[in-house]
Formats: sequence, C-alpha cells, structure tokens
Amino acid sequence: MNKVSVYLLTVIFLSSAAARAQDRIYFPNEIKDGKVTDITADKIKFRNMENPGSVYSVSRNKVLLVFNNAGEFLVIPSLDDAGNKSSSMIREFLQPPVNTALNDKLVTLQNFVIYCHIDREDDNNVYYTSGNHRKTHIEKSSLALIIYKDGRHVLLTEISQAVPVLSKVQDQINPPIAEAAAVKQVATAPSNQHNTAEQTSLTAEPKIVSKETSSATEKPVASPAPRKDNNAAEDLEAVSFRDYEKKALQKTEDLSAYLKILCDKNTNWQEADKAIDQAVALFINEDATVQTSTIGKEGKTNYKIRDYLKRLKLIKYDKVQIEWTNIQYVSKLRKGIDGNYYGIISFEQVFKGYIENSLIYSDKTRKNVEVVLKAYNRNSNGKTQISWDVLLSDIGVRATKA
Repeated sequence: MNKVSVYLLTVIFLSSAAARAQDRIYFPNEIKDGKVTDITADKIKFRNMENPGSVYSVSRNKVLLVFNNAGEFLVIPSLDDAGNKSSSMIREFLQPPVNTALNDKLVTLQNFVIYCHIDREDDNNVYYTSGNHRKTHIEKSSLALIIYKDGRHVLLTEISQAVPVLSKVQDQINPPIAEAAAVKQVATAPSNQHNTAEQTSLTAEPKIVSKETSSATEKPVASPAPRKDNNAAEDLEAVSFRDYEKKALQKTEDLSAYLKILCDKNTNWQEADKAIDQAVALFINEDATVQTSTIGKEGKTNYKIRDYLKRLKLIKYDKVQIEWTNIQYVSKLRKGIDGNYYGIISFEQVFKGYIENSLIYSDKTRKNVEVVLKAYNRNSNGKTQISWDVLLSDIGVRATKA
C-alpha cells in the first residue's frame, strides 16, 4: 500500500472517528452537530468539528436537547427543575464513560423504556428480541426515540413532542456502565432461580416510567411498586395471553359504546350517569386520564376519566357522532416491574359536532390507550387465589387532523 493510500485511509478513519465523537444539539427548528464543551446557567458552548479552533456560544434557553456519542442525553429545560442535581448531570454528560451498553432502547410515546436487541427495521416497524428471548415488533409511530447500543440515536417524532417524553424517562435510562453491570448480573443468574423484579426490568420488559413532573396538561403517575414476592402469583406463561388481549380489545370497544350513549342527546340523565359509572369501571382507577386536543388550538389537555365523561355529557352540540375505528395493538402485553402486564392499543377517533343539522366541527384523532393486566386476590372455598383482570389506563393523543 503506497503512502497516498495510507494517508487517505487515515483521513477517512479520523473523519469517521470525529463524526462519532460529535454531540447533537437540538434547537426548536434546527439541529447542529458539534462537541459540547460547557453548559452554564445561561449558555451552552460547543465546537464545530469542521472548525475545531472556534468555540460557539448560544443561550441555554434556545436549546431543547443534547445527545452525546455514548447515547446519553440532557433535556435542557428540565435542568432548571433539577436543582443541585443538574451540575452532576451536566458533568456526566460532558465526560461520558466508554460506551459498554449491551441493549438497544426503545422509548415509547407513553413514557415506557423497552430494553431489547433490535433485529431489524423497516419503514413502519422495529423488530426486536426482548429479555425473555421473545421476538416481537412495535410500530415506529408509537415511539419517540431509539437509542442503539453503539450510542447512535434516532428521534421518531417532532422535537416538541419528544422533549416532554424524554424529560420523564431521562432518570430511568441507565448509564451504559451501570446498565452493563446490571444486565451481566441478570445474564449470569443461576437458571434455577427467579430473577428479582429489578433485574427483570433491565431485560427489555416495558419499564413503567415514573411521571414525576406535572403541569396543567400532565398528570403525575407514581411508579408501580416493585414486586416483593416472585412466587405470590402464578406465572402468566400458563395463561392464554390471547384471551386477555381479546378482553382488552373488547373493553376498549365497550368504552366506545358508552361514549356513544353519552353523546346521544336522547339519553336521559339516569342512563347517562349509569353509562359513566360503567365506563369508569373499565379503568384501573379514577385517576386514569383522557387526553384531548382540538384543531386550531395549541397543546393537549388531560382530564380524569370521570371528569372527561361528564364533560362529554354536557357538550354543547345539538348532535354528536363519535366513532372509534382501527382498534389494534401496537404493543402486546409485557411484564412490568410490578408483576402486572402492560400493553398499548391504538385507535382512530372520529368526532363530528352538529348544530341544527349543520356540521360545525369535525376531527380525526389517533389515540393510544394503555391496558393493564392486573393481579388481584380472590377467595374461593376459603382459599385465597390469584386472579387477573384487564383494565384500561391513560388514553393519550398521538395526532389530530381535520
């Protein structure tokens, strides 16, 4: 190999290495690559790797998100709420450890983190192997972010929609070194022993993320308590998942039927109140929320399920039509860290409001509803047995259009 070839290969290698070492900086309407060198209370400084001699400085409030080459990220607006913790978060981001991640990570729009090994992708789906060696897939339309084990990442939604999700899961995504140690511990556990809930949660089951922040449109939801006794309930491998998944779809359709009753102006108050009670009974508790959005109005609003149903009963149109179509799973039932099973069902809601037989407003909204397969104690012949029921949880908006 001549000197010219060696030189060209060296340049290519160094250019490739520099590209991998770069950070990615997300602004509201722009993305820049560079190397972040400092983050202060009011400034973010970075170098352009094509012109490494110059240091650029931008106002911190103009930056939404930064990623480093180890797959770690900082949601910049969240640093203001992190208090004293923000300095250590910044330090760890600026000096990332060597990337030793063993798993890819899928972050869903429902604030779940799925640890897995991605087998392949196409335009619409990610096909992956979970920690229990099950091969499955998830629609890309239900994901906010993919972090690959080599540190690369891909945002699959608008930055304005991704930031609230990532601010909730930021503390839940383990640093590569900690993750590697935890996964190694799971992988080397004796096969004749049950893994703990904490270990299981690191092997690609959906991680139920703690929603610790709140705003006018977001409801804080506590993380499920870790399962204390792995032998306290029967393993659902002995139960037909298909039956429970059908039951979850049926409950989603039942909720749609109750909404139609409430939207019918011929329904009397007694029937409406009964429909509200029956609809609420489909949910895991009355703190479950329904998210709404309106064309021409920015943002989304969350209502507790009973409040949402009452508002629907009082809607000021002469006639309302509401239809749920294309009801299907985007995430099958998978075990959470609390021992229950979680899944996501997607559907399209078509809403039409009439006054004096004239269509005044209509929209089509793609929504996701979380379903929970929850264990409970049942007394039978003086003995306590573990039984399961499928319940609905939060309903979120993915997109609304005319």
